Amino acid sequence: MKKELFHNNNKGFSLVEAVLATAIFGLMVTGMVGALIYGRQSTFTTSTHGRAALIAEEGIEAVRNMRDNSFDNLENGTHGLTVSGTNWIFSGSSDLTDNYTRQIFIDSIDSNTKIVTTTVTWQATPQSNRMITLVTRFTNWIRLITQAQIFFADTSGALIGRPGNKELQGVTVENQGEFDITIDKMAVSWTDGGLQIKDIDINGSSVWSWNGAGSPAGKQNSGTEIDIVDVTLSQGSGVIPIDFFGFDGDTTGNTFDVLFSFSDGSTTTVNIVPGAGDTTPPDAISNFAASNPSATTIDLAWTAPGDDDASGTASSYDIRYSTSLISEASWASATQVLGEPVPSVAGSSETFTVSGLTANTTYYFAIKTDDEVPNTSAISNIPNSTTLTTSDTTP
Repeated sequence: MKKELFHNNNKGFSLVEAVLATAIFGLMVTGMVGALIYGRQSTFTTSTHGRAALIAEEGIEAVRNMRDNSFDNLENGTHGLTVSGTNWIFSGSSDLTDNYTRQIFIDSIDSNTKIVTTTVTWQATPQSNRMITLVTRFTNWIRLITQAQIFFADTSGALIGRPGNKELQGVTVENQGEFDITIDKMAVSWTDGGLQIKDIDINGSSVWSWNGAGSPAGKQNSGTEIDIVDVTLSQGSGVIPIDFFGFDGDTTGNTFDVLFSFSDGSTTTVNIVPGAGDTTPPDAISNFAASNPSATTIDLAWTAPGDDDASGTASSYDIRYSTSLISEASWASATQVLGEPVPSVAGSSETFTVSGLTANTTYYFAIKTDDEVPNTSAISNIPNSTTLTTSDTTP
C-alpha cells in the first residue's frame, strides 16, 4: 500500500509540471509574437516619422527660396505649397503629399523678420494621428543692407563751372546694390556763408529749384534740408550725373558737403573738393581789321579764337567802337554794338558790319571774347576806319 501511494504521488507531480511547462511556453510564444508585432510597428512609426520630417524640412527650404526671390513673397497667413515652373509658390491653405498634410504658418515679428512654422500631420494608425512641427525665422537680409550702403558718389570730376563759376558740376552717383534706391532729400553745405543755393538738376531734370520743383521755395542757406523730387536709382542703372548744384554767386574756393537721405531712412554724407574748373580765357584777337567804309557802315573781320586759348569754340563776342582810341581803361565807356555773330570754331574767319555810324568820322574798334564761364579775353588790337562823306561813294 505504501509503495502504491508513493507511485501515485509521482504521477501527480508530473501532471503539474506539464501544465506549468505549457503555460510558460504559451507565455514565451505570446511575448515573442508581441515583440515581433511591436518591432514592426516601431519600424513603421519610425519610417513614417522620418518621411514627415523630410516633408516639413522641404517646406522650410521652399519658404527660404521664396524669401530669397523676394521678401514680399512671405505673406502672413496659413498656406500650402506648390511648384510653378521652377519656383515654389503658396497655394491654398495646405498641400498633400501621399497621406501627409503640410501647412505653412507665417507671422511677422517686425518689418524685416518673419516667423515660419511648418506642420505635417498624418494618420499613423487607424486609431491615431501624428504631427511634426518645425519653426524658424527668416530675415529680409537684403533690406538689412541700407540704401546708403549701396549708394556711391564719384566726386573725382567735380569742378566749378558756368555760368560765372556759379555751379558745382561733375559729380556722379551710382546704385551698386541688388535693389532700387531712392534719394528723397538733400542738404548741401558750403564754406562761404554768403552764398545761397537755388537749383539742383540730376540726369537732365530739375529736382529742386528756388522757384519751381521741390521744397522749400526760395533760395536756401548752407545746410538747409531740401525735399527734392524723388530720384530713383534702379538696380543696374549705371552712372547717373548730378548735372549741377546752382548758386547765386561765384563758388570758386568753396568745399562742399552733401547729405543724401534715402527712402529707407538711411543717410550718407559726401565731401566734395572741386577742381578749379575752367579758368582759361580765349586768346585775345590780334588780327582785328576794319575796312570798306560807307557813309554809315564799316566792315570788320577777324579770326575766331577758341574757348580755351586757341582751341575749342568760344561762347560770345563783345564788339565796341568809339571816336577816340579804345583801351582797357576806356573799354566800359565805348559803345557796344548789337547782334554780334555767335563764335565759330577756333581758326574760322569771322565778319561783321557795324551800321548806324556818322559820315566823315573816324572810328576805333575793339573786340573781346567770352567762354561759357565766362572767362573774358584780353582786348584785341585796335583798328580804325573813317566813314565816307555822304557824297563820296568811293571806298
